[in-house]
Amino acid sequence: MRKERLSGVYSITNILTGDTYIGSSINIWGRKQNHWGTLRRGIHKNPHLQAAFDKHQEDVFTFNILLLCDAQLLLYYEQALIDSLCPTYNVNPNATNSLGRVPSEETRRRIGAALAGRTLTEDHRMAISDGLRGRTHSPETIEKMRRAQTGKIRGPLSDEQKEKLSKSLSGRIFTDEHRQKIGEANRRRTITDETRENHARAKRGKKLSEEHKQKISETLSGRKRGPYKRRISSEELRRRRKESYLRRRAAKQEQLITEGNN
Repeated sequence: MRKERLSGVYSITNILTGDTYIGSSINIWGRKQNHWGTLRRGIHKNPHLQAAFDKHQEDVFTFNILLLCDAQLLLYYEQALIDSLCPTYNVNPNATNSLGRVPSEETRRRIGAALAGRTLTEDHRMAISDGLRGRTHSPETIEKMRRAQTGKIRGPLSDEQKEKLSKSLSGRIFTDEHRQKIGEANRRRTITDETRENHARAKRGKKLSEEHKQKISETLSGRKRGPYKRRISSEELRRRRKESYLRRRAAKQEQLITEGNN
């Protein structure tokens, strides 16, 4: 069952020694997974907590929620608890967080090196899925994401990127539920004439290699059409092809007229 997303202050306590670490997060359960994951791999950023974890093992550590509060009050309550409880494992006596902080290139490199070759277990994948399910972005976040992507030019994938995508998708099996969700999403999707024309323009003049044709043939070999495909494979399909042909011819004529005027 997916746990509710909670904002507040938490503690990690060594029940043998009584030593404690105090922290805060806008997603407490996600932060717990992060702590436990990095401690198990021996790469936790807190050397005191990591050394104690290595010495006493995981079973003697408990994770407790001390209080829940709004995100704007996290640092206030975290600092108040640090001042009153004097946690041994806290390296920094001042409460801080990484909201809005941009990591340095060295930090990015170290994170990348620590994650290189990492393979997630099914339990870990499920925990990530549960943590993201139902999560929605605020209008401000959506606007920031839109501005960040505006003006970006995405060229064709390199051979290395294609190889990575191929390896990540190789052997992937969709469940019937997953296939049904994909089908429902595609059926609700509306493709505009402009989008169709953009797709046609992108493919116009493109020639497939013999290897590419062979791969497509092997993929489609023995594949059965669904009821939706069978339903549109006669008159509707011919109508769509005719409309596509007329649009392409009109675009070609318009292009010739424009070139003639120039």
